[in-house]
Amino acid sequence: MSLAKKIVKKTLKKMGYEIYPSKNSLVNNITKKVEPDLTIYQEIYGQEFLNNKKFYNIGAGNWRHPAWTNIDNFSDWYQKNPIDISFDLSSNTSLPIEDDSTELIYSSHTLEHINNESAFNILKEAYRILKKGGAIRIAVPNIELAYRAFKKQDKHYFYWFPHPFIKLSVEEISIGQMLVNHFATHTAKTFLSDQRVASTDATQVQQFSDEEINQIFARMPLNEALDRCTSQCSLSLQKKYPYCHINWWSYAKLSDMLHQLGFKNIYQSGFGQSAFSVLRDTQFFDNSHSKISLYVEAVK
Repeated sequence: MSLAKKIVKKTLKKMGYEIYPSKNSLVNNITKKVEPDLTIYQEIYGQEFLNNKKFYNIGAGNWRHPAWTNIDNFSDWYQKNPIDISFDLSSNTSLPIEDDSTELIYSSHTLEHINNESAFNILKEAYRILKKGGAIRIAVPNIELAYRAFKKQDKHYFYWFPHPFIKLSVEEISIGQMLVNHFATHTAKTFLSDQRVASTDATQVQQFSDEEINQIFARMPLNEALDRCTSQCSLSLQKKYPYCHINWWSYAKLSDMLHQLGFKNIYQSGFGQSAFSVLRDTQFFDNSHSKISLYVEAVK
């Protein structure tokens, strides 16, 4: 670390801020350090449960909370993230956690990074480790909102464009490419212009033209059109570039999967509107892309 960076980091720390690596690994987040209120955990769950950190955040990234255990895949891409349990979410294996051992699980903007088989597996594992009456809260990009923006030609919905790593201006990216980038990143033309992606990797998959995207969504039912795009995504590329999105989620799709796994009480929630008190702390929960998110809770 250079002297200038050390001085900036030290100064920000004195002001109560910390610099964390973001999920794209090349841009840092400067975040106000907030001390969580643990009294509510003690009141509801008891000190022993709190001490054992038996609350699990699946796909935690750079997130931190003293009461929670972070589950994520330790890799070159995310090597600076504070991971407590290193677990490859695409491995389709069992979590190293006992059955019926936790009250709450949280997963924010993770399921769009893995395919349906792996999503089914990790939700099955969540069901297994939850106690009866325990719950999982899930946040994912809401594909229905994104599709509505596509139909309305609303480029402003995709507010992360222009993107610092994509060598295209907003004017050079069609609304169709923005949509496909959002849920099947490998198949969008933006993938070819992503400075993080080796040129030899970018050409391993088919990128759809604007005309092809328009035809797919004009001729196919929505779910089939979405699956047509994600079917072209590469699992080997996803291992190499895990920040990409290779899946889409609607309430119907997610709730159906949760029903199949045995969850009894499944409902759509909203930003900061969890039925579970500790999950309503929006300084730690629901603070990632809330404008485009679908929030779902399921109780075992």
